[in-house]
Amino acid sequence: MRIAINSLKGLGGTFMEWSLYYLTNCNKGKMYNFHKGWLPVVDNPVRMKDAHGHQKSHPIWEYTGEPIDEPLIKEFLEATKDLKGVIPFYPYVDGRWLGTDLYKVNEDMIRCLYQNDVKIFLIQPTVPYPYFSERSFQQDKDSLIFLRVWLKDQLASVKKIRELSSFRIITNAKKYLDGSRNYHDKVAPMVMDTFIDVEWQSNPEECMKTMCDKLDLEILPDRLTKWRPIADKWVMNNKKFSDWYEKEVSKINSAIVGNKKMALPELNIMHQIVIMAHLMRDHGKRLILPSDDFPLDTQMLHGLLK
Repeated sequence: MRIAINSLKGLGGTFMEWSLYYLTNCNKGKMYNFHKGWLPVVDNPVRMKDAHGHQKSHPIWEYTGEPIDEPLIKEFLEATKDLKGVIPFYPYVDGRWLGTDLYKVNEDMIRCLYQNDVKIFLIQPTVPYPYFSERSFQQDKDSLIFLRVWLKDQLASVKKIRELSSFRIITNAKKYLDGSRNYHDKVAPMVMDTFIDVEWQSNPEECMKTMCDKLDLEILPDRLTKWRPIADKWVMNNKKFSDWYEKEVSKINSAIVGNKKMALPELNIMHQIVIMAHLMRDHGKRLILPSDDFPLDTQMLHGLLK
């Protein structure tokens, strides 16, 4: 049985795939990897920001022209069509490189999976953040590669990227959520269930019970007991991530606008863009930075407001 776990952007599909393997102890504790075959399932995949200690099966829908380590989805489906056991995987469309409609391409992918007798579960975004795939960007250089593609400006300076992105991300997020709702309505007849992002990220146990019930797979009691503290840590990581957008950015911007001294953490390029965008949205203020540098001083930033 092949089981696809998918979302339009990173919303915790890796942890869902691992949880399905771990809670059911399917395949006698083994997971399928396209390149390496059957591997032991790790006992705990959770790291500082994600669950990428688990080597998920992550086939891609279309070749991007960039070097990739993962197989195409059609290659993965061909390789697994006669395999016995439970094979969860996390197929995806890399929207960064598409020149076409993201939702239409995802719909084509879902239809292909459905026609190949794959059981499909989706995680639907209902909040605007993450604005992109921030958790996947390990360094600013990764963010800048993506942002230059998104802005269609390969020569843009960091200063220009911050400015242009801060103008666009909130409007883009609103359009994205509208498109996401329409997309999920269209593909609903082909999927077994759709989990809402905030429900999955705050209460994964109920979601996993629902998934296993629909797949007729048993959650083993001893596994559930061991899984709960791991899930609690994963939920806490999600809360820290959402708190950045819902609480920390507001505190930082209030200090900047009020010319109050506040110690700032190290801010990556995505953090800087969000601060600038929320300043315009919540305070009607633009942060005009004269160079690529972003001062970690709220009072100095106050002097750059327009």
